[in-house]
Amino acid sequence: MLGLSVGKFILLVLIGLVVWMVLRYRSRVRMIREAFREMQRQAEQATRAGAPKPPVSLRACTVCGAYVAADAPPCGRADCPQPRR
Repeated sequence: MLGLSVGKFILLVLIGLVVWMVLRYRSRVRMIREAFREMQRQAEQATRAGAPKPPVSLRACTVCGAYVAADAPPCGRADCPQPRR
């Protein structure tokens, strides 16, 4: 043969596998970073364009008087007027 023992062959295969996994990991990290940068760029463009933020309708609580969002879950008090979901 080529002078390779079984142990050396297995070691060579394992080194190749590790190199392949590292390259695959680096590729995945690069794709995630590019996607994150694209999301940031889109958010900055939306901010620059003056995209309106969705309005939140508030109403006064009939028990404590605090203003809460109309679609907020109940606060946990026994006399909370927010509807339970």
